[in-house]
Amino acid sequence: MEEDVYPLSIGFMVGGPTKANAPWEQALLRLMNEVASVREGVDSPINVNVVFQVPGSILTPDFEGARAGTFSKNDSHLMVQVALPAAIPDDPDAYLRDLIELAVSEVERWNDRPKRRFDLGAVREILSRLRCDTP
Repeated sequence: MEEDVYPLSIGFMVGGPTKANAPWEQALLRLMNEVASVREGVDSPINVNVVFQVPGSILTPDFEGARAGTFSKNDSHLMVQVALPAAIPDDPDAYLRDLIELAVSEVERWNDRPKRRFDLGAVREILSRLRCDTP
């Protein structure tokens, strides 16, 4: 079964069941919905999936910040992993928005190779829409 691929999508994995992660999970679900609504009608030569890693009792990210993950040439799909801290900030929604910017910066760094050079304009357009949609 083929999955839908979007210019920008959000995912997350939780490193273990704990009530302490509930604020992260709620903020991530809100962000997923916001991104889905603002990417409507946008096409891109590259599709970026930002996967947030929420630390937990079983797994904790072994890195800080963002890093490029796997790339699929078939659908020009790049996964970018973003590590979240265990301590939840006062405004997790704003914090996650900042981390999306960091993830796109990582895409730019990954993209800065002669054989890649994807136009990231559509991804930036979605970010712009997301910023405009911020209350």
